[in-house]
Amino acid sequence: MVSTVDLGRAFCVSINTVKSWIRAGEVEAIRLPSGHYRIPRSELERLVGGGSRVSGRWQEYERWRREQPAEEVDVDRVLEWIDSILRLARSQGPLLEESLEEKAEGIRRLHHALASVPR
Repeated sequence: MVSTVDLGRAFCVSINTVKSWIRAGEVEAIRLPSGHYRIPRSELERLVGGGSRVSGRWQEYERWRREQPAEEVDVDRVLEWIDSILRLARSQGPLLEESLEEKAEGIRRLHHALASVPR
């Protein structure tokens, strides 16, 4: 089961949109005693795979997204941003996940390696 938040993230829509789909009967969901909804994974697969108005909109969006030019990303700026976030996190106490620094270092090494490849 997935939550309305998870379904919204998967389709890049708000929770309110997901709830309106549920109320309109476009998305099958189970209402919990707390009032929250859970969507069966089979319903998520149906939505992604086709066979619904929601999936049609999703596929339309995906087609449009693929046609858009890729955004240029300045890797150095991203690495600076990651460093600033890590500094801020360290200032609040020990990092809960040390692997963040390892991941950032891996990105730095990859960026350095790619920069040395002739174009």
